[in-house]
Amino acid sequence: MIMKKLFLFKTLLLSLLFFSSCDKEDHVSAVLHDALYELYPNAADVDWDNERNGYTVAEFYNKGVETSVWFKGSDWHHTRIDVEYGQLPQAVKDGLRNSKYGNWHIDDVDLVQFPSKPDEYLIEVESGNKERSLYFSLEGILL
Repeated sequence: MIMKKLFLFKTLLLSLLFFSSCDKEDHVSAVLHDALYELYPNAADVDWDNERNGYTVAEFYNKGVETSVWFKGSDWHHTRIDVEYGQLPQAVKDGLRNSKYGNWHIDDVDLVQFPSKPDEYLIEVESGNKERSLYFSLEGILL
């Protein structure tokens, strides 16, 4: 009985080691993998996720900055790059300050880049149990 339990334990342990050593990118098509590295050849520590509405998202560090690339099918939809509030253009800071969300707590700030329209800033804010995702143009206009 002890030998059987020991055998099962070893089998389980080996299985865990095998699956933990698998590449995080195994479940991603070569097309998406190649598209990511064409856009961001320095992408490091890439983690792929499937999101709502059919998006596949690659989260990684690009030169030390948290970045995520969103693909719809095999097409690049947009990129989100983590930025500090202090890095925002003054027009965007002014736009937020002058909006009805000006006194809300800033939770996160991202630069959002698109393949065929101007960049935007995504500012996630919260107040109490309310949360909002605010998009601003580069000129500081709340979209």
